[in-house]
Amino acid sequence: WYGNSDSMILASINSQTKTIYMTSFMRDLYANIPNVGIRKLNSAYAIGGGPLLVSTIESNYRVDIDNYASVDFSSIIDLVGGVDLEVSTQEAGYINMYLDEQCRLQGLNASDYYVAGGGITHLNGNQAVGFARIRYTSRGNEHSDYGRTSRQREILVQLMQKARSLDATTLLAVVNNMLPLITHNIDAATLTTLIANAPSYINYDIQTDRIPYDGLYSNLGEELVPDFEATINRLHQTIYGN
Repeated sequence: WYGNSDSMILASINSQTKTIYMTSFMRDLYANIPNVGIRKLNSAYAIGGGPLLVSTIESNYRVDIDNYASVDFSSIIDLVGGVDLEVSTQEAGYINMYLDEQCRLQGLNASDYYVAGGGITHLNGNQAVGFARIRYTSRGNEHSDYGRTSRQREILVQLMQKARSLDATTLLAVVNNMLPLITHNIDAATLTTLIANAPSYINYDIQTDRIPYDGLYSNLGEELVPDFEATINRLHQTIYGN
């Protein structure tokens, strides 16, 4: 049992438009999991890890996914020296609430990690994970779990921005140090190419979104049921341009 996946983001690199698209798939999405049946999307990872989650998204949204990576988010953020984010006073309180749990599990003193209050705040890995877990208060126009996925993408964008300040040698060293923290199915040749292209990719434009798209879903109990045809068309238009 791998545990339900709380964050599922499809990253697509378009070398023609020099754009990286990051699309969150919300955990409560209605999904037909191959050889399992109808469940929430995040249960695919609990049942079959990355491979089953990939095949579920591929079959439900008619996309080809080359690879997957399961990431130790906290350690990767620490590798680049943390991220700077605008945090509200209410969000700071929730970060500290999550830090109580996270630090207890790691044998750490939570009070050493508490966020003092709102404003532009430098977050280390543990604090950023606490920020990424918040779903009890709005983030801009996004609320509940929608705001949660918005925070997750915001952290990733900030990580990319932080990486842009690194010279090529330092960036490649950081990427190599990240690899032991990532479970993936990327073959050696592809991995070598990705690492070599990292200094170029890091400067691509970044666009983010989430599924379900606004106005293209309905609720079935706790599950979010997309208008699949309209959603698939929009997703394909975004990442494939057709």
